[in-house]
Amino acid sequence: FGGHTSVEDPGYYLYRFNHEFQSQNFSPILFIYSMTGYKCPIKKRMVFSSCKAGFISRLKEIYGIAVEKMMEVQAEDVQLSEEVLLNEFHPPEVSDKPRFSKPKGPTNRGPRRLIKD
Repeated sequence: FGGHTSVEDPGYYLYRFNHEFQSQNFSPILFIYSMTGYKCPIKKRMVFSSCKAGFISRLKEIYGIAVEKMMEVQAEDVQLSEEVLLNEFHPPEVSDKPRFSKPKGPTNRGPRRLIKD
């Protein structure tokens, strides 16, 4: 994917991710907004960023394309592998066990002290 993005200009990309997960076939559509950091003028970055929601709604209204996942990536270091995309669409299950239990405080803080007025 990295070879298909522009390093100098921001851009929108649609990617159909055909894959199999737990013996089922999936083909969701991924919307990728590629940002260029500080290599293009601020006006261009702001226009792309502010038009993103309108562009996605127009895709659905006019073309009937339903975007299932949106990602923002830096154009310089695009590392979208199959493993990264699988974790985005099918995140690993997190157990409900507490990871850290707070230790108990000290049991005996010494004898009680009386304060005299």
